[in-house]
Amino acid sequence: AVDMDYPEGLERYKLFAKFLLEGQVCPKLKAHATCLLSSPSTMLKTWAKLQPRTEALLGALVRESADCRATLLSAWKNDDKYLLSAYCQWLPEAKHQEVAENWPPV
Repeated sequence: AVDMDYPEGLERYKLFAKFLLEGQVCPKLKAHATCLLSSPSTMLKTWAKLQPRTEALLGALVRESADCRATLLSAWKNDDKYLLSAYCQWLPEAKHQEVAENWPPV
């Protein structure tokens, strides 16, 4: 098998968002995976754009060209609250403060 980068485009951001929500990009987020209000695979659905939370996360990733861990870490160096509000839309309100206190999850 040959490792290859996923081609550039919106699908790449959607996949990255799914992995981020699952806790595969930042292991600290794995603790919240069971509390998510929607399944991370929602990011890949054709109807995902009907969900405000999927659009918020996808839009935030695209704005900063964050489609891999390295670009995400770079975005957090510039703004340590980057993605916090978009990520919190995926969680019950009771979890928001705990997440905010430990943000960014690196």
